[in-house]
Amino acid sequence: MLVEYDENAYFETFRKEKKMVQFYGFDVIWEKLNNMRELKEISLKGLKISNIGEEGYFRRILPNLRVLSLEGNMLYDWN
Repeated sequence: MLVEYDENAYFETFRKEKKMVQFYGFDVIWEKLNNMRELKEISLKGLKISNIGEEGYFRRILPNLRVLSLEGNMLYDWN
């Protein structure tokens, strides 16, 4: 399936036609996702993360984070 995105999104249908799709509220969601200081939950499942940086790193950049999912990663130590 082919997907193009700029200010509009176009999807290729099974008949090889392009259909435009409008995302209502996408700008609000995009703004929330890009305001990292306000994020409360993040899922980073299966991204092959092996190190999350120095102690206190996430607390500094994500002060409101309460849930961090790291399932399926390559962490060797929870400290």
